[in-house]
Amino acid sequence: MACLVKVNRHGFLAYRLYWNRMESWEGTGLRDTVKNRKRVEARAELINEKMEKGAFDYLKWFPDGNKADSFRLKPEEETELQENTVGKFYGEWIKTKRPPLVRRSLERDYRFCFDHYILPQFTDVLLSRVTFKKLQDFQIYLIEDQGLKVKTARNIIDGCFRAMMRDARKQGVVRRDAFAEDPFKQLEWPRLTIVPADPFALEERDKILSYFKAKTTYADNAFLFTLFWTGMRPSEATALRWSDADLSFGKVSITKSRHMKAEAPTKTSASVRTVTLLPATIEVLNQLYPLRATEQDHIFLDVHGNPFDTQEWMGRHWNKALRASGIRQRKFYYTRHTYISIALSVGVNIKWLAEQCGTSVAMIEKHYGRYIKDDGDAPLRALFESKTETFTETFEGESGKSLKSMVVPTGFIPAFTCGAFCDIGKTEKSQW
Repeated sequence: MACLVKVNRHGFLAYRLYWNRMESWEGTGLRDTVKNRKRVEARAELINEKMEKGAFDYLKWFPDGNKADSFRLKPEEETELQENTVGKFYGEWIKTKRPPLVRRSLERDYRFCFDHYILPQFTDVLLSRVTFKKLQDFQIYLIEDQGLKVKTARNIIDGCFRAMMRDARKQGVVRRDAFAEDPFKQLEWPRLTIVPADPFALEERDKILSYFKAKTTYADNAFLFTLFWTGMRPSEATALRWSDADLSFGKVSITKSRHMKAEAPTKTSASVRTVTLLPATIEVLNQLYPLRATEQDHIFLDVHGNPFDTQEWMGRHWNKALRASGIRQRKFYYTRHTYISIALSVGVNIKWLAEQCGTSVAMIEKHYGRYIKDDGDAPLRALFESKTETFTETFEGESGKSLKSMVVPTGFIPAFTCGAFCDIGKTEKSQW
């Protein structure tokens, strides 16, 4: 995308537009003089900024341009578009948001947000009239009148409502010249405070596992043990089948998730991964393996032979277990927090951990940074202070030069470097 200033064959300045796979020449009627060029180039710079922000409105800048007819709708088309209100379009749009096209939980969220909040305020509003001002008023209504948290209000507006309007534009049922800028993009939101992870302490984790071992079935205990020691999301664990597990190699493949008794793809593409199992987890799953299991059977089954449903499972066991163990109430998902925080505190490689848990290094640093083991320069100190045969051969070489003789004086030698290098320089070769 670009707007360039050119000179046509008659000596007049013109704009050369490259935008949305469209090319056009737009005349200015101005001769190529120093003064005129400055004016035209300044305008071209503004157009380029709009293009970069996705807010360029062709008709606003070139109402009589060479491509203007392509952006103007015929009267009958304009009338047809004005019949598309938010309520009317939603009725058709929501029919396309069903499994397997979307996750069942996403369809539920769309329906809830529109039925309870969006449609009562926007049912009869034309799609082309969903302006920044209306969204700003809706934002205030949700937070102040409805008492919703900022995060919830943003999910309603920036998640559900914006998704529908984005599809309306793709389908061409909103006038292409309706918005100079995306009104959802213009809406400002306060920066959310990052809530630090709240994992279970080691003693708390062991108390919970002891309770499950004593009070529940082996399958219930194995399910919880697996979550605490793999960092899997509960929805990923409930979707596991025996075909996903290779216990002889201590691996489990995560390719799907299960929520609201329906299976769907994983949360993100990065969530598709292979999880490495610790020996204790392998043993737990081996004992869970039934005599007549098929590869398509789910690993975690309730007493009726049905795959675990996380919400039902929590209702039966989780809060009761925390109360009985004298542990502060926390979400079941915090088993994942516990695995990640413990792994970081004992020095597990953060990149490996991110791949193991199906997330990113940035996300781990953002939410679990305080648990990352930080030894500072200790590994480097250990490297220089070690006196191994390999280290000596590398730095001393065949010429017999000592490390001390290889140091170039700089006027400043850090204490740890001097100590390590001087000691090595004084050591007899027979000691290596």
